[in-house]
Amino acid sequence: MKNLLEYVSNVMMKWNWVIIGFWIATLIFGIFYSSELQDRLTGGGWSVPGSDSEEAYHYVTQSFETRDASSLTISIHHDDWVVEDDTYRQVLEQTTTALLEESIVEQVYTWNHLEEGVRESFVSENGHTSIGFVELNIDEGFAQKYVPHIQERLTAIIDEEGFDVALVGTPAFWGEMNELSQEGLENAHLYALPIILMILIVVFRSAVSAMIPLFLSSISIVGTLTVLTFISLNMEMSVFVLDAALMLGIGVGIDFTLIFLKRFQEELETSGENLHKAINQTMRDSGSSIVYSGLTIIGTMAALLFVEIAAVRSIAIGIIVVVTLLLLVGLTLLPALLSLLGKRVFALAIFPSKRTKRKSFSIVRQVMKRPAVYLISATIILLVLSIPALDLKVATPDAQLLPEDSHVRKGIVNIDHSFGEGYTSPIHVVMEVPKETVRSSENLEYIKQTEQWLSNVEHVESVQSIFSLFSVDDNEVLIQTLEETSELLTSDQQLMLDRYLSADQTVVVFDVISKYSASSKETREIVDGIREEFVSQSSEWNVYVGGETAEGMDTSASLNDRLVPVLCLTLAFLFIILTITFQSLVIPIKAIAMNLLSLGATYGILVMVFQWGWVQICSELKILVIFKILFRSYC
Repeated sequence: MKNLLEYVSNVMMKWNWVIIGFWIATLIFGIFYSSELQDRLTGGGWSVPGSDSEEAYHYVTQSFETRDASSLTISIHHDDWVVEDDTYRQVLEQTTTALLEESIVEQVYTWNHLEEGVRESFVSENGHTSIGFVELNIDEGFAQKYVPHIQERLTAIIDEEGFDVALVGTPAFWGEMNELSQEGLENAHLYALPIILMILIVVFRSAVSAMIPLFLSSISIVGTLTVLTFISLNMEMSVFVLDAALMLGIGVGIDFTLIFLKRFQEELETSGENLHKAINQTMRDSGSSIVYSGLTIIGTMAALLFVEIAAVRSIAIGIIVVVTLLLLVGLTLLPALLSLLGKRVFALAIFPSKRTKRKSFSIVRQVMKRPAVYLISATIILLVLSIPALDLKVATPDAQLLPEDSHVRKGIVNIDHSFGEGYTSPIHVVMEVPKETVRSSENLEYIKQTEQWLSNVEHVESVQSIFSLFSVDDNEVLIQTLEETSELLTSDQQLMLDRYLSADQTVVVFDVISKYSASSKETREIVDGIREEFVSQSSEWNVYVGGETAEGMDTSASLNDRLVPVLCLTLAFLFIILTITFQSLVIPIKAIAMNLLSLGATYGILVMVFQWGWVQICSELKILVIFKILFRSYC
């Protein structure tokens, strides 16, 4: 390895201008080409392939004409006006017109345009809150990027004071979450970059040296975005891949450069300022450390590719790509730059370095004088911090994560107060007829019994199905009604029927409304109870349970199932890499133990801060990703 790195070093020094020019050209090309990536990323990819909730999702979005993956609910609320008032109706008309002018909006249904007998279900009992349905003509993942902008334009158009008009639903929720995440990331970079630059100047003690890791990271990050743009042509990529690439690109880039330049400075002094010799020796020593460190990150992140969830895999791919490029850029650009700059890389010294006893060395000596005391003390502290991790609880995110002034949160709160807390996130129970259609007395009786059973499940507020639309107790009458729907039903009644009965009348869906929020323990108990009931029945009917709560539970279960295999793969890979690097068995064991203690302490702090403190949720994705990042130790 070291001989190979020395050979690479010689080539890079010989062709230094070519190498530097190549990476600058790559940076310029990437800046222009990677600008297309943002439009190709989605906020979706969290479902588990083949899971119960995904099967329900496919049935609901493909079999029912008025249900679509990207469909939205619109909430209109006023504290004083009611839906029959002219001002309220004018706002409904403005809302409908504004939405239909959007290119991605297919159809809008509000109280204003529905007939008597149907519109009652679109308004609250006190008349202050009404709802409507908005059908979009694009995929849910891409809808999440456009809905926040539609909300902004809608808010600007509605000029009547006191009206809260909000788009709610999965695309709206995740769209706003992504917007807030992006804003937070931009603000973090705005404040973090100056701080990072100041720290780099303090660490490197030179303005020139401090700029090199930023240059290295910039090329790697832009190159990563370019590669991801190509990858996004063939697979779904999550918007979270941007955060991961930026975070690791900056952090690891600084690490690699710091390791390399510090070693180069020492070798330059040792070799009597022999530039060629100093660079070669730096590549042999620090270069190999960088290679093994990078391979550790790549290998541990590769374990995440075994997770079934597309969003997690895309994040892993982003980190693998950025670290791979950091290795390529670091092992080629750094020796090329150093061969040109030489000692000038330490020019513009801010804090001139004095090669005397350093404070860090004195700390190390203090620790080495009493190793047992410091070892036991550090272990006890980490173990104590790890204890809260035993109480770690995971859950699906809901509107409580959004700011109080969020339009989505206001809309959901208004609907919850007026229609029930679980109205905006119903549990979908999808049933496929084993033979023929629902138009048989036997099938309708089974559907009716199922609705009655669902209504009696603990914590269920109400159940909506085809029986909610017809005041008919006689199955034969209902059969006749279903056979002659085109003649007997108005267009609005047909619209509602299409929400609960598929076009071929072979699939029905029940909207089970919980008394509690989608992420609550009670709602999860409803999902578990429904699934257990239909599994125990061994019926010929194909029954699937979906919706926001069910999807979150399936995602949690999938991540939890993969946690142990991912942990084992990571530990095994880390042990192998460290054994090869240090030619020792003791050091890898020590490193693994140290990382496990650090990992436990990190989760413990997360529980104390977020679960016991200010926030009530810690997502499963954080568990895996934090684990992977912590295991990129340099020992």
